[in-house]
Amino acid sequence: LHDEFTHLPSFPRKSLETCFGMYNGPLGRELYSIDSTHKFVWALLMSDMFAKMENAFMFGDLHLFINVINGVTLLHCENVTILRRCMATYLSMAIHFNTLFTNQGFFLIMPTILLCYSQRQTNPLLCRTIEYVCKQFYILHRKPFLLQMAGSVANILDINDDNFEVNPMKVKPKYWFNLLHSMEDMNNMDDPIDLLDLINETKPLKALDLCYRDDPNTFSLLTDALASAVTVCAFAPESRRCYQMLLVMQATIPYFLEQIEKDTIEEENSMVAVKHEISIYTTLCIEMKALVNCCDILARGPTRTFDIVNSVSDRGKSFIADSPQFFDPPTLIEDETKMHYS
Repeated sequence: LHDEFTHLPSFPRKSLETCFGMYNGPLGRELYSIDSTHKFVWALLMSDMFAKMENAFMFGDLHLFINVINGVTLLHCENVTILRRCMATYLSMAIHFNTLFTNQGFFLIMPTILLCYSQRQTNPLLCRTIEYVCKQFYILHRKPFLLQMAGSVANILDINDDNFEVNPMKVKPKYWFNLLHSMEDMNNMDDPIDLLDLINETKPLKALDLCYRDDPNTFSLLTDALASAVTVCAFAPESRRCYQMLLVMQATIPYFLEQIEKDTIEEENSMVAVKHEISIYTTLCIEMKALVNCCDILARGPTRTFDIVNSVSDRGKSFIADSPQFFDPPTLIEDETKMHYS
């Protein structure tokens, strides 16, 4: 079945085709129900196929099958039956294809999930479900999930804060922050639509990596999300990932500052709340100072070179300098007096 699908030029487009104009006629509601059933069957088929695949790296075209789930989610995410099946499929994939999702798998699904979350804030059940799924993703994969989610949202962040100008292909920063803020409440693990009942794994779900197996299931926006973003920037300040993390921090920190002030006001500016707010500011300042100190290479202009290439030993220098990933050819600026004009 996998080979047959991959040889079809119309896959996965054919499985997601929908004629929206037919839903407004006399039998529009009936046709919409038929289309919903059609999409649900496709989602169920993909879920069964994923369960039968032994290794994700044996299927280089796995993204084609994941796109079916993504398309069905975008079209019918407010249908509880379809939402439950698609979210359970995402969780099952994150467990079944553990190695793939540790490296890059979340880049295939998180843009869809984040767009649904941002576009349908008026649907509390959908929002709570996505928040719960993200908590489970974090429990399963921890920092790799967090960094991939940040990288996914960086390319689709809508910097415009005007609530009346909505871009369906973008994610509002305040909704992105709301999702991160909801993940901090790991004590509230209420499953709104009973997703785990569709997953054939031991409950409750635990971290897949043995390095995280004994860690508590806690999440802090300050010490986990922002600190991880700063670490990525410090490790490779000229990489694309660094640029993504900078965009995410630019969108997140203003709402984070508003939230900690709001939390202090809600506690009536008590001494304990004020001290806690000051400690948060102190930690944030330390992180920003580390970011500035590590990313000063970005302010050196077009003639900058990697300090790591010049400072490592001969053995390390040959490895790093010869690698195309780290090689940065210097920009040669000719003397204006020697330039020839035609």
